[in-house]
Amino acid sequence: MLNNIAKAKLQAGFSLVELLIAMTISTATIASLTSFVAISGVTSAKFLAKMRLSEELDTIMSLLTSELRRAGYNGNAHQAALSLEHSQSVFWQQWQLSHYAGESMNSCIEFAYDRNNNGRLDTEDGDERYGFRLRDRALEMRQAGSPCESGGWQDLSDNSFVRVTQLTFRATTEQLAGLTRFQINISLSAHLHSHPELSIQRQQTIRVSNYAIF
Repeated sequence: MLNNIAKAKLQAGFSLVELLIAMTISTATIASLTSFVAISGVTSAKFLAKMRLSEELDTIMSLLTSELRRAGYNGNAHQAALSLEHSQSVFWQQWQLSHYAGESMNSCIEFAYDRNNNGRLDTEDGDERYGFRLRDRALEMRQAGSPCESGGWQDLSDNSFVRVTQLTFRATTEQLAGLTRFQINISLSAHLHSHPELSIQRQQTIRVSNYAIF
């Protein structure tokens, strides 16, 4: 008799209470998995965004350091050294730190170097006066010898994607083998326009070997 009742219950399937409990457990499990997937998606998106920002800042810093290492280079420096002419070259007379109106101090740098190696500072075709500055949360590159305080500079970063919040240049010197060597410290900070909470900073000090005080 009892065996027949048990068989009948098994054949009848789950009771209503058992079914409701199973549905509740399933719903909670699905909700938990959905929440986990959503959180994982947000985390992954932020990770990728931070990677993009890091790559952008590395590219910018690579450009800045590459160009600034050339500051003051003069194709006739060897001849000048042989003739004991140690006066400051025309290329180093172009060097200065400044800033665009409303931006932080020393957020603009002007310099020059002898790109075509002819020993002259060219200011017409292939202008050899260079520079970088911060303006309106964007990194800009000097064009046609325009000073820090004027217009006419070209954007190198897109502030609708990356917001450059800090760009500072600091000049220092070091003693090496009886010479006073010139160094430039660069401090750069930025965040993504779409993720202001994701901020990255880069700092680097470069030695400018083309300039030494005897």
